Amino acid sequence: MPPVAGKNAVFFLTRTIRIVYSICDRTPQLKGSMMKLTHLFLVTLLGIGWLAGCSKKEEPAPPAPPQGNGATRLIPVESRQKAAVLEGLTFVKGEAVTLEAGKVFVVEFWASWCPPCKVSIPHLTKIQKQFKDQGVTVIGVSNESVEVVKGFVAKQAGAMGYTVAADTGGKASAGYMKAFGQNGIPTAFIVDGSGKVAWVGHPMDGLDAALKQVVAQ
Repeated sequence: MPPVAGKNAVFFLTRTIRIVYSICDRTPQLKGSMMKLTHLFLVTLLGIGWLAGCSKKEEPAPPAPPQGNGATRLIPVESRQKAAVLEGLTFVKGEAVTLEAGKVFVVEFWASWCPPCKVSIPHLTKIQKQFKDQGVTVIGVSNESVEVVKGFVAKQAGAMGYTVAADTGGKASAGYMKAFGQNGIPTAFIVDGSGKVAWVGHPMDGLDAALKQVVAQ
């Protein structure tokens, strides 16, 4: 029952009871009959209210918002865009990387404060080991300060088995995250052998399969 209707019903019932008791006090011989009628009347009203409440259709729950950036997507070869140059990065783990022709890269954006990003670390390490001999390089890019990124990597005690860089100026983030409409992390990009972005998505959702396809192309 809607809140307003509920309040009106309570007011009506209260007023009715007061009127009945007033009549009964002034007419004692009617007291028994009136009380029975009042009781029946109140029970009927309550029953109607209960049925109205039960018959009200429940509103469907709104769909849960997509986590991160929504669905992952493998971009058709003919629709792929040129990947942005990796400039303005300070590499804190591994050697400096440039997007070389003929090689495949996984550029993943993350942050030290992001729990899902931390969960992705072992998976990215596994991917780097698995595809290393096929010329694949995994790069983890954070837009935090060099000091923060260095400190985080040090605490991992070697768990991050791939290249890590700090994007303090935000150039890499703008060239990938902003350019592809991504606003949640972790988000990974596969850059194919021709230097174009072939896949965008969560590193834990389809990255392996997409990478196999891109490497085989």
